[in-house]
Amino acid sequence: MSISNRGQAILAGVGTEFGGNGYTHETIEVVVTDTMCNGSLLVGSVEAAVADIATVDGILDDPKFPMVGTAGAPEVGQSLDFFSVGDTVMVRVAKNNVIANSDVINFSDANYDGETLTILEGKGVKTQSASTVFDYK
Repeated sequence: MSISNRGQAILAGVGTEFGGNGYTHETIEVVVTDTMCNGSLLVGSVEAAVADIATVDGILDDPKFPMVGTAGAPEVGQSLDFFSVGDTVMVRVAKNNVIANSDVINFSDANYDGETLTILEGKGVKTQSASTVFDYK
C-alpha cells in the first residue's frame, strides 16, 4: 500500500456558489528548481527568498512536489519524483482567500517563520499551523 505523508500547503479556501477554486487559485508556468517544494512562496512564477517577502504573491499548491525540510530545501529523503530540475511545468498557485499551512509554506532559502506576507494578507490569505506527526509501527 502506498502512503503519502506530504503535508497540505493549503488547508481551506473560500467556496463560491459556482464551485471550483478559480476564486482562490491560478494555474501558472514555473521552471522547477532544486529547492522547490509544495508550499513554496512565489513572486510571479519564481521562488521567493526571504529578501523577497514584501513581494510574495502566491503559494505553490501541488503535492507532487516534496515537502519542505530545513532552510527551504526539500525534506531529507524526499526528491522531485515527478519533475526534474529545469523542467517547465504548469502548477496550481494559491493567490486569494485561503488558509495556508504555516508548517509547510517556505522560502527558497529558509523555512517560513511567521513573517508578514503583505500582498497575500491583503488578498485574504491567512496562515495556520496544522502539523501532524505520523508514527508507523
